[in-house]
Amino acid sequence: MKIILKPAESLGLRAESPHRPTSLLPRLLLSALSSKLSAFLLPLLLLAVTLALAPAARAQWQTPTYTLRGGWNAVYLHGDATHATPDQLFAANPEILSVWRWVPNPNPAQVNGSSLVPSTSSPEWTVWVRGEPAQTTLASLPGQNAYLIRCAGVSTDTYSLTLPQRPLPPRNTWVRNGANLLGFPSRAHPVAGTFPAFSSYFATFPAAIAANTTIFKYIGGDIGPLNPAQVFSTATERVDRNQAYWFDATVVGSFYAPLEITPSNLDGLTFGRTGALVKVRVRNRTSAPVTLTIAPSLSLPAPVGQEAITAAVPLTRSPKNGSARRATSTGFSDETRATNAPLLKMMPMLPSV
Repeated sequence: MKIILKPAESLGLRAESPHRPTSLLPRLLLSALSSKLSAFLLPLLLLAVTLALAPAARAQWQTPTYTLRGGWNAVYLHGDATHATPDQLFAANPEILSVWRWVPNPNPAQVNGSSLVPSTSSPEWTVWVRGEPAQTTLASLPGQNAYLIRCAGVSTDTYSLTLPQRPLPPRNTWVRNGANLLGFPSRAHPVAGTFPAFSSYFATFPAAIAANTTIFKYIGGDIGPLNPAQVFSTATERVDRNQAYWFDATVVGSFYAPLEITPSNLDGLTFGRTGALVKVRVRNRTSAPVTLTIAPSLSLPAPVGQEAITAAVPLTRSPKNGSARRATSTGFSDETRATNAPLLKMMPMLPSV
Protein backbone atom coordinates (compact mmCIF):
# COMPACT_ATOMS: atom_id res chain seq x y z
CA MET A 1 0.00 0.00 0.00
CA LYS A 2 1.36 3.42 -0.96
CA ILE A 3 0.26 6.80 0.42
CA ILE A 4 1.61 10.18 -0.65
CA LEU A 5 2.31 12.50 2.28
CA LYS A 6 2.41 16.21 1.48
CA PRO A 7 5.12 18.45 3.02
CA ALA A 8 4.74 18.76 6.82
CA GLU A 9 1.71 16.45 6.66
CA SER A 10 0.88 13.77 9.22
CA LEU A 11 -0.86 10.44 8.77
CA GLY A 12 -2.84 8.65 11.43
CA LEU A 13 -2.94 4.87 11.44
CA ARG A 14 -5.25 2.70 13.53
CA ALA A 15 -4.36 -0.94 14.12
CA GLU A 16 -7.19 -2.97 15.63
CA SER A 17 -7.80 -6.51 16.74
CA PRO A 18 -11.23 -8.08 17.26
CA HIS A 19 -12.40 -8.90 20.79
CA ARG A 20 -11.96 -12.67 20.63
CA PRO A 21 -9.26 -15.17 21.64
CA THR A 22 -6.12 -13.74 20.12
CA SER A 23 -3.72 -16.65 19.82
CA LEU A 24 -3.80 -15.85 16.10
CA LEU A 25 -3.10 -12.16 16.59
CA PRO A 26 0.42 -11.06 15.72
CA ARG A 27 2.62 -8.41 17.19
CA LEU A 28 2.83 -5.80 14.45
CA LEU A 29 5.63 -3.33 14.08
CA LEU A 30 5.99 -0.30 11.85
CA SER A 31 9.72 -0.38 11.22
CA ALA A 32 10.51 0.71 7.67
CA LEU A 33 9.30 3.47 5.41
CA SER A 34 10.54 4.19 1.91
CA SER A 35 10.54 7.70 0.54
CA LYS A 36 10.11 8.71 -3.08
CA LEU A 37 11.69 12.12 -2.60
CA SER A 38 14.67 11.20 -4.74
CA ALA A 39 16.56 8.03 -5.48
CA PHE A 40 19.72 9.47 -3.93
CA LEU A 41 18.48 12.40 -1.86
CA LEU A 42 16.44 10.54 0.70
CA PRO A 43 16.40 6.73 0.34
CA LEU A 44 15.04 5.76 3.76
CA LEU A 45 14.01 2.56 5.39
CA LEU A 46 11.71 3.68 8.15
CA LEU A 47 8.37 1.93 8.02
CA ALA A 48 7.26 -1.60 7.12
CA VAL A 49 4.54 -3.57 8.75
CA THR A 50 6.29 -6.68 10.03
CA LEU A 51 4.05 -9.45 11.19
CA ALA A 52 4.32 -13.05 12.28
CA LEU A 53 2.49 -15.46 14.50
CA ALA A 54 4.21 -16.31 17.79
CA PRO A 55 1.47 -17.07 20.34
CA ALA A 56 3.66 -17.02 23.43
CA ALA A 57 6.64 -14.86 22.49
CA ARG A 58 4.61 -12.41 20.34
CA ALA A 59 7.76 -11.31 18.52
CA GLN A 60 9.26 -11.09 15.06
CA TRP A 61 12.91 -11.56 14.26
CA GLN A 62 15.50 -9.97 12.02
CA THR A 63 19.19 -10.82 11.73
CA PRO A 64 21.18 -7.79 10.54
CA THR A 65 24.84 -8.37 9.74
CA TYR A 66 27.52 -5.98 11.01
CA THR A 67 30.94 -5.66 9.38
CA LEU A 68 33.61 -5.23 12.06
CA ARG A 69 37.32 -4.45 11.91
CA GLY A 70 40.15 -5.31 14.21
CA GLY A 71 40.23 -2.78 17.04
CA TRP A 72 37.35 -0.49 17.97
CA ASN A 73 34.00 -0.31 16.15
CA ALA A 74 30.70 1.46 16.89
CA VAL A 75 27.42 -0.24 15.95
CA TYR A 76 23.76 0.60 16.45
CA LEU A 77 21.06 -1.94 17.30
CA HIS A 78 17.72 -0.97 15.75
CA GLY A 79 16.19 -4.08 17.33
CA ASP A 80 16.23 -5.65 20.78
CA ALA A 81 18.69 -8.46 21.56
CA THR A 82 17.91 -9.06 25.24
CA HIS A 83 16.65 -12.59 24.54
CA ALA A 84 20.20 -13.93 25.13
CA THR A 85 23.25 -13.00 27.18
CA PRO A 86 26.34 -11.49 25.54
CA ASP A 87 28.14 -14.80 26.19
CA GLN A 88 25.51 -16.52 24.04
CA LEU A 89 25.23 -13.81 21.39
CA PHE A 90 28.97 -13.66 20.73
CA ALA A 91 29.84 -17.34 21.24
CA ALA A 92 30.43 -17.84 17.52
CA ASN A 93 32.58 -14.70 17.24
CA PRO A 94 35.73 -15.31 19.34
CA GLU A 95 37.36 -12.24 17.75
CA ILE A 96 35.02 -10.02 19.78
CA LEU A 97 36.87 -9.21 23.01
CA SER A 98 34.57 -6.68 24.68
CA VAL A 99 31.32 -4.79 24.12
CA TRP A 100 30.55 -1.39 25.65
CA ARG A 101 27.17 0.31 25.99
CA TRP A 102 26.94 4.10 26.29
CA VAL A 103 24.25 5.44 28.66
CA PRO A 104 24.18 9.28 28.53
CA ASN A 105 24.70 11.18 31.76
CA PRO A 106 21.67 13.30 32.81
CA ASN A 107 24.19 16.14 33.35
CA PRO A 108 26.32 15.59 30.25
CA ALA A 109 29.69 16.95 29.33
CA GLN A 110 30.77 17.70 25.79
CA VAL A 111 32.36 15.04 23.64
CA ASN A 112 35.95 14.73 24.80
CA GLY A 113 38.66 12.16 25.36
CA SER A 114 36.84 10.57 28.31
CA SER A 115 33.73 9.85 26.27
CA LEU A 116 35.53 8.71 23.13
CA VAL A 117 37.66 6.27 25.16
CA PRO A 118 35.49 3.77 27.07
CA SER A 119 36.39 3.19 30.70
CA THR A 120 34.94 1.08 33.49
CA SER A 121 35.48 4.03 35.83
CA SER A 122 32.93 6.12 33.92
CA PRO A 123 29.27 5.76 35.01
CA GLU A 124 28.14 6.19 31.39
CA TRP A 125 29.76 2.94 30.29
CA THR A 126 28.73 -0.65 31.01
CA VAL A 127 30.84 -3.45 29.58
CA TRP A 128 30.91 -7.14 28.72
CA VAL A 129 34.41 -8.67 28.69
CA ARG A 130 34.91 -12.13 27.23
CA GLY A 131 35.90 -14.63 29.88
CA GLU A 132 35.95 -12.00 32.65
CA PRO A 133 32.65 -12.11 34.57
CA ALA A 134 34.13 -10.06 37.42
CA GLN A 135 34.71 -7.16 35.01
CA THR A 136 31.36 -7.52 33.24
CA THR A 137 28.58 -5.03 34.02
CA LEU A 138 26.63 -5.39 30.75
CA ALA A 139 24.11 -8.24 31.11
CA SER A 140 22.13 -7.79 27.87
CA LEU A 141 21.85 -5.71 24.70
CA PRO A 142 18.68 -3.55 24.66
CA GLY A 143 17.53 -2.22 21.32
CA GLN A 144 17.73 1.36 20.00
CA ASN A 145 21.15 1.69 21.62
CA ALA A 146 24.72 2.26 20.47
CA TYR A 147 27.59 -0.08 21.38
CA LEU A 148 31.36 -0.05 20.99
CA ILE A 149 32.82 -3.43 20.01
CA ARG A 150 36.52 -4.20 20.39
CA CYS A 151 37.86 -6.98 18.18
CA ALA A 152 41.18 -8.79 18.00
CA GLY A 153 43.61 -7.91 15.23
CA VAL A 154 44.36 -4.72 13.33
CA SER A 155 42.15 -2.38 11.31
CA THR A 156 42.76 -4.31 8.08
CA ASP A 157 41.21 -7.46 9.61
CA THR A 158 37.48 -7.76 8.91
CA TYR A 159 34.83 -9.87 10.61
CA SER A 160 31.11 -10.46 10.20
CA LEU A 161 28.65 -10.43 13.10
CA THR A 162 25.05 -11.60 12.64
CA LEU A 163 22.90 -10.55 15.58
CA PRO A 164 19.27 -11.77 15.95
CA GLN A 165 16.97 -9.00 17.14
CA ARG A 166 13.31 -8.18 17.70
CA PRO A 167 12.47 -5.11 15.56
CA LEU A 168 11.59 -1.88 17.35
CA PRO A 169 10.21 1.45 16.13
CA PRO A 170 12.99 4.02 15.63
CA ARG A 171 13.73 6.62 18.30
CA ASN A 172 16.56 8.88 19.46
CA THR A 173 17.20 11.38 22.26
CA TRP A 174 19.63 14.25 21.70
CA VAL A 175 21.34 15.86 24.71
CA ARG A 176 22.30 19.53 24.43
CA ASN A 177 26.06 20.13 24.64
CA GLY A 178 26.44 16.46 25.41
CA ALA A 179 28.03 13.34 24.05
CA ASN A 180 25.43 11.79 21.74
CA LEU A 181 26.33 8.32 20.45
CA LEU A 182 23.52 7.67 17.97
CA GLY A 183 22.46 5.58 14.99
CA PHE A 184 19.88 6.22 12.28
CA PRO A 185 17.46 4.03 10.24
CA SER A 186 18.81 4.98 6.82
CA ARG A 187 18.45 2.77 3.77
CA ALA A 188 20.94 1.90 1.06
CA HIS A 189 19.80 2.85 -2.43
CA PRO A 190 18.32 -0.28 -4.09
CA VAL A 191 20.41 0.17 -7.25
CA ALA A 192 23.50 2.15 -6.30
CA GLY A 193 23.83 0.44 -2.92
CA THR A 194 24.92 3.66 -1.18
CA PHE A 195 23.45 5.21 1.94
CA PRO A 196 22.21 8.85 1.90
CA ALA A 197 24.70 11.62 2.61
CA PHE A 198 24.65 13.39 5.98
CA SER A 199 23.76 16.68 4.26
CA SER A 200 20.55 15.28 2.72
CA TYR A 201 19.57 13.05 5.63
CA PHE A 202 19.79 15.91 8.15
CA ALA A 203 18.34 18.59 5.84
CA THR A 204 15.30 18.93 8.13
CA PHE A 205 17.46 18.91 11.28
CA PRO A 206 20.43 21.08 10.24
CA ALA A 207 21.63 21.80 13.78
CA ALA A 208 23.02 18.25 13.90
CA ILE A 209 25.54 19.03 11.14
CA ALA A 210 26.04 22.76 11.69
CA ALA A 211 29.50 24.34 11.54
CA ASN A 212 29.83 24.24 15.33
CA THR A 213 29.02 20.51 15.46
CA THR A 214 31.67 17.81 15.76
CA ILE A 215 30.99 14.30 14.44
CA PHE A 216 33.18 11.23 14.91
CA LYS A 217 33.05 7.64 13.66
CA TYR A 218 35.09 4.56 14.61
CA ILE A 219 37.05 2.96 11.76
CA GLY A 220 38.90 0.11 13.48
CA GLY A 221 42.33 -0.03 15.04
CA ASP A 222 43.42 1.22 18.44
CA ILE A 223 41.84 4.33 19.90
CA GLY A 224 44.11 7.26 19.15
CA PRO A 225 44.54 10.21 16.77
CA LEU A 226 43.09 8.23 13.83
CA ASN A 227 40.28 6.35 15.57
CA PRO A 228 37.65 7.62 16.02
CA ALA A 229 37.97 9.73 12.90
CA GLN A 230 36.29 13.12 12.60
CA VAL A 231 33.69 13.53 9.84
CA PHE A 232 34.58 16.71 7.97
CA SER A 233 32.45 16.53 4.81
CA THR A 234 28.73 16.00 5.43
CA ALA A 235 28.18 16.23 1.66
CA THR A 236 30.15 13.06 0.96
CA GLU A 237 29.96 11.10 4.25
CA ARG A 238 27.18 8.48 4.18
CA VAL A 239 24.81 7.61 7.03
CA ASP A 240 25.37 3.87 7.54
CA ARG A 241 22.36 2.40 9.38
CA ASN A 242 24.50 -0.19 11.19
CA GLN A 243 27.04 2.33 12.48
CA ALA A 244 26.86 4.66 15.48
CA TYR A 245 28.31 8.19 15.44
CA TRP A 246 29.39 10.67 18.10
CA PHE A 247 27.66 14.07 17.82
CA ASP A 248 28.61 17.13 19.85
CA ALA A 249 25.74 19.38 18.77
CA THR A 250 24.12 22.34 20.49
CA VAL A 251 20.64 20.90 20.09
CA VAL A 252 18.00 18.86 21.87
CA GLY A 253 15.33 16.78 20.24
CA SER A 254 14.30 13.32 19.13
CA PHE A 255 15.28 13.40 15.44
CA TYR A 256 16.10 10.07 13.84
CA ALA A 257 14.88 10.54 10.24
CA PRO A 258 13.06 13.01 7.97
CA LEU A 259 9.93 10.90 8.37
CA GLU A 260 8.76 10.42 11.95
CA ILE A 261 6.86 7.40 13.25
CA THR A 262 5.17 7.79 16.63
CA PRO A 263 3.33 4.72 17.93
CA SER A 264 1.22 4.92 21.08
CA ASN A 265 3.19 1.87 22.24
CA LEU A 266 6.99 2.24 22.05
CA ASP A 267 7.29 -1.48 21.25
CA GLY A 268 5.26 -1.01 18.06
CA LEU A 269 1.86 -2.47 17.19
CA THR A 270 1.78 -5.05 19.94
CA PHE A 271 -1.59 -6.79 20.27
CA GLY A 272 -0.56 -9.74 22.45
CA ARG A 273 -3.60 -11.65 23.66
CA THR A 274 -5.64 -8.72 25.00
CA GLY A 275 -4.76 -5.62 22.97
CA ALA A 276 -7.46 -3.98 20.84
CA LEU A 277 -6.12 -0.71 19.42
CA VAL A 278 -2.70 0.85 18.77
CA LYS A 279 -2.34 4.22 17.05
CA VAL A 280 0.62 5.34 14.93
CA ARG A 281 1.30 8.86 13.68
CA VAL A 282 3.56 9.31 10.63
CA ARG A 283 4.88 12.84 9.95
CA ASN A 284 6.63 14.14 6.86
CA ARG A 285 9.24 16.68 8.08
CA THR A 286 10.47 17.48 4.57
CA SER A 287 9.46 20.25 2.14
CA ALA A 288 8.48 17.84 -0.64
CA PRO A 289 5.85 15.12 -1.07
CA VAL A 290 6.91 11.68 0.11
CA THR A 291 5.44 8.33 -0.86
CA LEU A 292 4.74 6.16 2.16
CA THR A 293 4.94 2.44 1.45
CA ILE A 294 3.43 -0.04 3.90
CA ALA A 295 3.83 -3.74 3.22
CA PRO A 296 3.67 -6.97 5.26
CA SER A 297 7.00 -8.69 5.87
CA LEU A 298 7.44 -12.19 7.22
CA SER A 299 9.56 -12.82 10.28
CA LEU A 300 12.80 -14.76 10.10
CA PRO A 301 12.94 -17.99 12.14
CA ALA A 302 13.19 -17.49 15.90
CA PRO A 303 16.60 -18.05 17.54
CA VAL A 304 17.25 -21.27 19.44
CA GLY A 305 15.39 -21.28 22.73
CA GLN A 306 12.72 -18.80 21.60
CA GLU A 307 9.10 -19.51 20.73
CA ALA A 308 8.91 -20.78 17.15
CA ILE A 309 7.14 -18.74 14.48
CA THR A 310 4.07 -20.74 13.42
CA ALA A 311 2.71 -18.78 10.45
CA ALA A 312 1.99 -15.34 9.10
CA VAL A 313 -1.35 -13.68 9.81
CA PRO A 314 -3.14 -12.01 6.84
CA LEU A 315 -4.42 -8.47 7.32
CA THR A 316 -7.14 -6.28 5.92
CA ARG A 317 -7.05 -2.48 5.73
CA SER A 318 -9.97 -0.06 5.97
CA PRO A 319 -9.30 3.55 4.88
CA LYS A 320 -11.72 6.09 6.34
CA ASN A 321 -13.49 8.22 3.74
CA GLY A 322 -13.36 11.81 5.03
CA SER A 323 -16.07 13.14 7.34
CA ALA A 324 -18.45 10.37 6.30
CA ARG A 325 -16.08 7.92 8.00
CA ARG A 326 -17.11 5.10 5.68
CA ALA A 327 -14.73 2.16 5.57
CA THR A 328 -14.13 -0.41 2.86
CA SER A 329 -11.97 -3.40 3.75
CA THR A 330 -9.54 -4.70 1.16
CA GLY A 331 -6.61 -7.08 1.13
CA PHE A 332 -3.53 -5.60 2.72
CA SER A 333 -1.32 -6.77 -0.14
CA ASP A 334 -3.06 -4.29 -2.47
CA GLU A 335 -1.16 -1.13 -3.45
CA THR A 336 -3.00 2.19 -3.32
CA ARG A 337 -1.98 5.84 -3.47
CA ALA A 338 -3.58 8.79 -1.76
CA THR A 339 -2.71 12.47 -2.01
CA ASN A 340 -4.53 13.21 1.24
CA ALA A 341 -3.62 11.46 4.46
CA PRO A 342 -6.41 8.96 5.19
CA LEU A 343 -7.07 7.28 8.48
CA LEU A 344 -6.35 3.58 8.07
CA LYS A 345 -7.68 0.73 10.15
CA MET A 346 -5.63 -2.47 9.99
CA MET A 347 -7.07 -5.67 11.42
CA PRO A 348 -5.87 -9.27 11.55
CA MET A 349 -8.00 -11.36 9.21
CA LEU A 350 -8.88 -14.46 11.19
CA PRO A 351 -9.63 -17.68 9.28
CA SER A 352 -13.12 -19.09 9.46
CA VAL A 353 -13.61 -22.38 11.26
